[in-house]
Amino acid sequence: MDLSKYSKKEVILTALKSEIESEKAYLEMAKKVKNFLLADRLKFLAMEEKKHAAFLKDLFKQEFPGEPAKVPAESIIPLPEIDIENEALAISELFEQAKIAEDVAVTFYTSMISFFSEDQRDGETDEQSQERLQSVRDSLLYLATMESGHSKILETEAEHAREKEHHEMEWQMIHVGP
Repeated sequence: MDLSKYSKKEVILTALKSEIESEKAYLEMAKKVKNFLLADRLKFLAMEEKKHAAFLKDLFKQEFPGEPAKVPAESIIPLPEIDIENEALAISELFEQAKIAEDVAVTFYTSMISFFSEDQRDGETDEQSQERLQSVRDSLLYLATMESGHSKILETEAEHAREKEHHEMEWQMIHVGP
């Protein structure tokens, strides 16, 4: 993903917005499912996204001390969304949308690493700067790995949901015979 036309601030705020929205979407999805184990899994994903958002808020504070991490109403960088408001969508379709969003997040975080290759802060030695930057890169790579795990969870759940939806399909006149 080419993020070069965006600023570091825009990229961090977009990531933050995405994590906040994902948390909300998973909590809403948890309300829609009847299976309490699946609801717990969705709440787990929401909790993970909340932790990611906390990391990004902290990163923003480190990079832009004294500035508030004001999340824009509209995403600066277009990323896939989960259409949780669409009541007509089957839960399997919501899982598919969430899986796509998680897959894009993997690429997004991996691409975001390039913003933390070289930079020097006032008062930091070159060694301190490199250690800090390496720590940020490692954390972003770890976030990408976590998002990949989320994608696999959602893929499995989408498959289960499609199977259940298929078995619950009603076919008019299916039991009417000659």
